[in-house]
Amino acid sequence: MLNLLKTIPKANIFSSNLQRSFSNSVFDCIKSRRSCRGFDPKKKVKRSDIEEILHVAKHSPTAMHSQPWKVKITTDAPMLRRIGTTIFEKIKKDKQFRGFCQMVKNNTASEPIFYDAPLAMFIYSDLKRARSFEGALDIGIFVGNILNGLESKGLGGIPVGIIKYDLPTVESEITTGENEKFIVAIGCGYTSKDFKPSKKNLRTDDIEWLD
Repeated sequence: MLNLLKTIPKANIFSSNLQRSFSNSVFDCIKSRRSCRGFDPKKKVKRSDIEEILHVAKHSPTAMHSQPWKVKITTDAPMLRRIGTTIFEKIKKDKQFRGFCQMVKNNTASEPIFYDAPLAMFIYSDLKRARSFEGALDIGIFVGNILNGLESKGLGGIPVGIIKYDLPTVESEITTGENEKFIVAIGCGYTSKDFKPSKKNLRTDDIEWLD
């Protein structure tokens, strides 16, 4: 590999056109990504794709290079359905989730938490490694890169934080290890042909230049 690189002129590797092309592909990926609320449960995700996405996401910046995450991956669709259905039944009774329940009312998925995702990642903070705030900031960056990685592979993804409302249900299915704290889950898979993502309306009042 090193000998091959020596034969390629540096101008070709670091040319402004190549840099611009790379930047555009990153920007396009970020802008095109939408949370998927409708997966195709019959279309399986390649394990190699998930491993590649996680390998790249592990390059995310962390405080003092602590890398405070622990990722647990499952393809147990019945288990995900049990978790999702159980938690949704409890959420429906809580007024603070009225808007969420209304949003998913007409969703075609069999359960409106993981949306029939054939694979899910459960992401924990390793409290032995986390430097501050239980590693939540570092893990947030890590999760963002996972979501963009899924998009780059043609996969849908959705962060699932609402299940923290009922952690006992999650823990009845997935063991939380010592010094682990659950942060968020990510539903992953190929998007259902019936799912239509909503248009993203960006705020215009959220950036302030101080000088």
